[in-house]
Amino acid sequence: MSDNKNIIRTNYTIVLSFLRQNLKIILVTAGVFVAAIVIASLLVLQFDGAREALSGYVSEVFSDISADDSNHEMFIFIFFNNLRAMTVMILLGILPFLFLPIISLAVNGGIMAFVGVLSAEKGLTMAAFFGYILPHGIIELPLLILSCSLGFYLCLSMTKKIIAEAPLKKALVNILWVYVLVMLPGIFLAALIEAYITPYIGGLFI
Repeated sequence: MSDNKNIIRTNYTIVLSFLRQNLKIILVTAGVFVAAIVIASLLVLQFDGAREALSGYVSEVFSDISADDSNHEMFIFIFFNNLRAMTVMILLGILPFLFLPIISLAVNGGIMAFVGVLSAEKGLTMAAFFGYILPHGIIELPLLILSCSLGFYLCLSMTKKIIAEAPLKKALVNILWVYVLVMLPGIFLAALIEAYITPYIGGLFI
């Protein structure tokens, strides 16, 4: 048992070291996310076309959700939806030079901005909005930024591989460990909170 604990502790130490070494990438992606929220908010307020585009995308994403769904069904949907979205964001980095994960993150920021503006227009108070966002968002939003950072790092590594024939194996191993030790448990926990706790907390402010 102690050997297993030591292995887990060692792997988490490696993950933390990797995240510290790539803090600049994480900060850049966080900045892109915040900028996307601000820009999308302004576009939604000023242009009907932007509102319609985001509205259609959001409707498509949530088309499988019903008000009659149980908490368990909501958890299953949220978990696999977030797992798929964040995994795809990482895998987009396999294409060198393009840095496509940044675009995916910006779209997610735009969706969040749209939901916020629409909620305000429908009379939802800021307290209620954050009540519905923060309980799971405290975990989910950093994971979203982290998944983009991993995709960015993968794209950068692929680009270096082509330009300078830099080794790729270590980069892939680092991404895998972060995915297994941080992303998967975090996505699971965020889905649990969103399905079972967030509706109760948000409802307190309505």
